Amino acid sequence: MQPLELRRVAGAIVALFLLGGAGAGVGALEPGATRATMRVIFDSVRTLLTFSVKDQGFRDPSRQDRVIDALNELGDQAAMLSEHAAADDVGSAFLASSLERYAVLTLRNYEWGRFERLPALVYQTTEICVACHTRLPARADSPLAEDFIDSDTVETLPAYRRAKVQAATRRFDDALATLEALLASRRIDPVRAVDAARLYLSISLRVKSDVERPVPILNALAQRGDLPRALREDVASWVSALQRLRDWPPSGAPPDAARTLIEDAARRLPRERSALVHYIAASGLLHRYTGAAQPGARSAELAEAYYLLGVAEYRSHADDWLPQAELYLEYAIRLAPDAPSAARAYELLEQKVLLGYGVGNASELPQELRDHLQKLASIIARS
Repeated sequence: MQPLELRRVAGAIVALFLLGGAGAGVGALEPGATRATMRVIFDSVRTLLTFSVKDQGFRDPSRQDRVIDALNELGDQAAMLSEHAAADDVGSAFLASSLERYAVLTLRNYEWGRFERLPALVYQTTEICVACHTRLPARADSPLAEDFIDSDTVETLPAYRRAKVQAATRRFDDALATLEALLASRRIDPVRAVDAARLYLSISLRVKSDVERPVPILNALAQRGDLPRALREDVASWVSALQRLRDWPPSGAPPDAARTLIEDAARRLPRERSALVHYIAASGLLHRYTGAAQPGARSAELAEAYYLLGVAEYRSHADDWLPQAELYLEYAIRLAPDAPSAARAYELLEQKVLLGYGVGNASELPQELRDHLQKLASIIARS
């Protein structure tokens, strides 16, 4: 499955999720139940990843029952997480819904015998886990995956994919070490360097709240003569931004600090990529703020926080296949359609959707999405 096709599948997921009512949960699971659910999800992902790198992979008929059981368990447990997400936890509910749909999509491709597509789809499920687990601070790495991370299954993966699996299974220190080795390797593709740095900064800033550890790693990267000059300049901008982030996270109101970071990036930095630290740091603050909002809270301030979160996600993941930016921008509109942020959110949302589908005009989008955008525009116009 090609990247554009994956983005279109993800676009359909976000449209269906939002059409069905974002965050329409029925109450959060108890912590013990959540841990049990996450254990089943981990076991399912471990089984699927193991088969994706073994000889014959998913083609071996002797593995059929285990593959089907793992995919069914993954879908069922993800559906449970989505159903019981707190009404205001739109991010968690969407990511759980995405995980469920990708489990179903993977199962259908397995049943249809499209074995060549399965490793990519399984990897996409780990990407969804990464997106969820790198949003908020974590007190410690999960012990669940310790043996799996040290296994041959993970060690045989390319470094960047290995780091993704480590982050997906909440082995953040392992992921940071893998990414540091990758960024210091003798040869590294510039595109892969940016991807690795983005994940590295997301874990460092949002999960670990650590602005010091990345500095020497990125300083060394900025000195490499084998990377394009523009990239070296961008990395130097990241280092400067990290050095200015004193007493992280700040003690003031998170939306104000995030807004300052985003406005500073737009004013001072010539390229979006050079502002990567600004946008990742801002998104970390906003994830914490929106996640701590009272259930059912609706205000212009909260709507603006979701709008800013959409901006930060868009600018830091401009080509990301998982449409979190669209989710937050739409939620900002629905929370306060009469707020000043609503029109800005709609403009950026439409731009992002068009880019994701590779078209220049809304008339070229699928009818369902065209209708959905028109509905949002009408909500704003009536407010």
